[in-house]
Amino acid sequence: RHDMQTEIQYVLESQADQCLKGFLTDISDGGLCLYVFQPLPEGQKIIIKSDIRYLNRIATVRWCHELDGNIYRVGVMFVQQ
Repeated sequence: RHDMQTEIQYVLESQADQCLKGFLTDISDGGLCLYVFQPLPEGQKIIIKSDIRYLNRIATVRWCHELDGNIYRVGVMFVQQ
């Protein structure tokens, strides 16, 4: 994993018309970790949108942990395209 702090946007695959905000904390070849403001269920597919081209990918939520209030740390795995 490599540290990388940047703001990203993402959409739930089932609700592609609603863009949500998150903060990327680290990335690897297989996935990334981010902070979001709503819980994401394991297995949820998200579409990551970013100004950084290689981050624009589809990913599946592997885990989600509530940190404090409405902040959640989420690990996602990239879906092979």
